[in-house]
Amino acid sequence: MIGLIELNKKGQIFSLDFLISLIAVTLAIGLLLQMSELKAYNEKEEAAWQKLKQLGETASRLLVNNPDIICDVDNGASDFVISNCIDSTKTINRAALGLPLDIGFSVKSHGPVPAIDESSGARGVDADYYSVKRTVVVNNSQVSKANYLNQTFTEGPYEIVLAVWKE
Repeated sequence: MIGLIELNKKGQIFSLDFLISLIAVTLAIGLLLQMSELKAYNEKEEAAWQKLKQLGETASRLLVNNPDIICDVDNGASDFVISNCIDSTKTINRAALGLPLDIGFSVKSHGPVPAIDESSGARGVDADYYSVKRTVVVNNSQVSKANYLNQTFTEGPYEIVLAVWKE
């Protein structure tokens, strides 16, 4: 015996089998760590995507259902409004769409686009985004009861696309 280390019959301190198993255990631990980091990253990305999707869906619902921008029907009562009918004389802002300041957005259409006070900058080429299509009609004033019953509006129907992204 030499000190605390004992030599085997061939005079080796460590055997080749022990070194190979140590390398295999080290590789296995490394692979497990890498897989757990990858899983954590995927979960974080999925949570961010779900948040973006929820913000986009909420903003699109508010765009076509918010009393600040949708059409009123002139029937003697002020509480009758038409969802998916946008009054082109009214404006809406980011807060009315439920969007925080760190979320960019755009509204595009082949027809008229709703008037929005605050616009976002352009979306980056590589930015993840979520978009929602909604079909709307446009009117430039209150809708008369006769026009409502006849489904006669100033313009439309049009598809509008609301896109949201993380700025």
